Amino acid sequence: MALKPCRECQKKVSTEAATCPSCGVPNPTQKKEKTTRDQSWRKNLGIENLDDNQAKNKLNKENIVIKKDNNSDTSWEKFMEGKLDLKTAFWGYGFFGSIIVGVVCGFLAEAVSNIFILVYIITVVVLVIGLWQCASTYKKQMAQKKESEVWGVLTQVYCVVAALGLANFIKDFL
Repeated sequence: MALKPCRECQKKVSTEAATCPSCGVPNPTQKKEKTTRDQSWRKNLGIENLDDNQAKNKLNKENIVIKKDNNSDTSWEKFMEGKLDLKTAFWGYGFFGSIIVGVVCGFLAEAVSNIFILVYIITVVVLVIGLWQCASTYKKQMAQKKESEVWGVLTQVYCVVAALGLANFIKDFL
């Protein structure tokens, strides 16, 4: 049994030890793997050698909260949370998104099955809800800046008209 310095605390440890008796690091005499950028935050918190469940338990025990970086959210996630800018939300999802969904689902309903009418209805409801939330966020931001909220109001009017149009579509379909 040979003794080597622990890679973390540098105290002498058996080469056969599974963990360092001093600092608890696993495989203390094996050279550390090169840390990738994705692992660096785990190293900073001292959880780089723990699996996800162990790391979560340790962080919960120490009351450490890791906030998700908002920059990593997708456009869809931001849209559904009402955090996407109003121009992108309106033109990207509210206007062009609903047109694309309508054309595709209309074609598929005729060619394949009427189940695509249900897909269309659900999708339009989701788009209207997301757009309404983005408009509400926009109005709050403009109110804080003491600027005009007119685009948020007009977007919400568009949502109401879209919802009424969808209700009429459902009435006609049934």
